Amino acid sequence: MDLVTDLIGGMGVILRISLSAWVVAVVLGFFISLGMRSRVRFVRELFAALTAIQRGTPELLLIYLVYYGLSGVAIRVGAIESVVIAIGFVYAGYAAEIYHSGFLTVPRGQLDAARAIGLSRTRTVGLVILPQAARFAIAPLASLLLGLMKVATYGSAVGVAEVVYIATTNLQRTGDITATMLAIAVIYIVVTIPIAWGLRRLEQRLRVGAS
Repeated sequence: MDLVTDLIGGMGVILRISLSAWVVAVVLGFFISLGMRSRVRFVRELFAALTAIQRGTPELLLIYLVYYGLSGVAIRVGAIESVVIAIGFVYAGYAAEIYHSGFLTVPRGQLDAARAIGLSRTRTVGLVILPQAARFAIAPLASLLLGLMKVATYGSAVGVAEVVYIATTNLQRTGDITATMLAIAVIYIVVTIPIAWGLRRLEQRLRVGAS
């Protein structure tokens, strides 16, 4: 029973890390996507290259770089914060691509019409592009949370007391691999199935609203 209680606490840490990293990803990704739409070719290519680097960087490597690398220059970052920063940065690349794809769904004619009536670029983005792109982007952005829940377990590498860390500690102490793995599987199923169901419902509602 103590193991289950500890694992539930570890899952709480996973959810905390995942939600925090998701906020980092969707906010940072939005600004990166704006850079990808810049009128300056060099800026567009720079941000496109950034997203490629983000999506190609192993999350675990970046966690080590943030946790140990920043401490080497006298910047102390906690273990949980290091994981949030690292995986949030990586997933911001995916979020930026989602936003960018959403922007591309807006008909060119509407952009021309906004320009014809004198709307500034900022107002065009806020009044014309974002409302339509958001409908396309919301479900994929929300789905990033499930991916973040998986990579959040890498936090065990820097001592974050989440489910993998707790399970490893329990295995070293008891050697009972069956009970440990079964408990992890049940807890993950109980948590992730409702989230996946909710995301599916959200996607269906948005699809109906768009039709």
